[in-house]
Amino acid sequence: MYQSYDDEDGTPIRGGLMDLRLGVVDPSYVCETCGKTAGKCLGHFGHIESARPVLHPEFLPIVKELVNAVCHNCGHVKLRKEEREFALNKIEKYKNAKRRNKLYKFIVKFVYSRAKKSIQNVLYVDMKIQKLNLENHFTFSS
Repeated sequence: MYQSYDDEDGTPIRGGLMDLRLGVVDPSYVCETCGKTAGKCLGHFGHIESARPVLHPEFLPIVKELVNAVCHNCGHVKLRKEEREFALNKIEKYKNAKRRNKLYKFIVKFVYSRAKKSIQNVLYVDMKIQKLNLENHFTFSS
């Protein structure tokens, strides 16, 4: 388990969540970055290496939609050629017009909904989407 404070004297550990270089919340400490106390230091940006990936709970629905919209075998978006071309043209149009809000709504409404309705396993061959045939080709004799 990673610690933020030293067990012996309770001081913040360098490189931990309460690192004094990020700012201070305790009036008895001075910020190592700007030299100010808790009331005057506004805090500083930092980077913490986590042992495991951490997903922000607010982004989980978006991540789930992305995972469901992509084929797990080939990594392509689960859209037919015509749908993909239409989506790419529309995305390019919104991107050039700098209409990010419309772009996001289009992706959610069109791409996610169409990909969700698409077949589960797809194989990308010659710009076509085909069902995978998962038959057992072995024969056993007794």
